[in-house]
Amino acid sequence: VQGLSAVWTSASGVCALGGSTTQPNADASAVKTVTCLGGRALPSLPTATYFPASATLADTVYVVTGSQMFLLHFGS
Repeated sequence: VQGLSAVWTSASGVCALGGSTTQPNADASAVKTVTCLGGRALPSLPTATYFPASATLADTVYVVTGSQMFLLHFGS
């Protein structure tokens, strides 16, 4: 996966958000998957994203892509 955003929270550990599963010179095929190390299952993003930006405050991750923003809560 390329063009993803990575985040860390104390509840989830390291997670990868969005990205693309295509080769670098091909048209991007965006994904909405959230994948965390350690196998923690988390819901997908509401829409597929490519090159998202993210920030973590406490156990909430803010994901911005284009003109959209998503909030992911990783609390216990």
